[in-house]
Amino acid sequence: MILVVSHDAGGAEILASWVRQEKINAKYLLTGPAVEIFRRKLGKIKIEDNATESILAADWVITGTSWSSDLEREIIAESKDVGKKVVSFVDHWVNYPERFEFRGDKILPEEIWLGDEYAVALAEKHFPKECLRIVVNPFFEDVKNDILHREIRIEGDALEVLYVCEPVSERGMQSHGDPRRWGYDEFDAISYFVDSFRSLSSKPLKKIVLRPHPAEPRGKYDRLLNDNLFGLSTGGSLVEDVCSVDWVAGLTSTALVVGLLAKKKVVSCYPPGAVSFCELPHPNIIKVHGNPEAFRGRVR
Repeated sequence: MILVVSHDAGGAEILASWVRQEKINAKYLLTGPAVEIFRRKLGKIKIEDNATESILAADWVITGTSWSSDLEREIIAESKDVGKKVVSFVDHWVNYPERFEFRGDKILPEEIWLGDEYAVALAEKHFPKECLRIVVNPFFEDVKNDILHREIRIEGDALEVLYVCEPVSERGMQSHGDPRRWGYDEFDAISYFVDSFRSLSSKPLKKIVLRPHPAEPRGKYDRLLNDNLFGLSTGGSLVEDVCSVDWVAGLTSTALVVGLLAKKKVVSCYPPGAVSFCELPHPNIIKVHGNPEAFRGRVR
């Protein structure tokens, strides 16, 4: 029996797909967005409420790696303390060391699973090679299968773009007490994408469909909806949203990679003043970063 531990959406998507595909006998220690994701993929499951008992009852433990919760870090530490094997599946290509920092120390699982060669090359800069293992990303396997069974929008004369939002200000507040810690916020990023669009395409921009991050509060982007340029995702699956538009845009969301899998044009757009930039290693992502002359600040 395996104990599956998850909080953030990215890790939850991977671990829930892995459990379903591998038909794993599991118990679940879940909080936050992970709860809904696991129940959507696996149906009615029992969520454990005693971490220590759950660890002791498990043969081994697998976790995600969250930024908005210490759940996984705490479980990695406790599992190691009682001699249980623990594995972590990394769901992205950025901020690797921070994923395993806990109370001033680095806490590493016995194995770190990574979904592709890009991720391994990045992880080798920070972790011992002997603990790294490539495991085909089960979430992307689900995505590719889903895409095969959907009608995909063909690019028209006027473009519709799915803009995948990220909780930049929330992350800045949580980690540094500053919503503009990286020199911008999510509204700056959306505004800069709008201002930069003419340099990216000769076709007019018809609609931007905003897809909020699962960690963002409901209604956060409502004020943008007063502008007819913007619409809001109906809350269906990410693949459904991606297949129904012409382009996919955002910052560094995994959803940009889903856009590539659906053969969409994908743009990562960072505004002037940003001290971070798109670290996704995929060569087909168009990266736009900080031309002040293009920035009129249309969206606030």
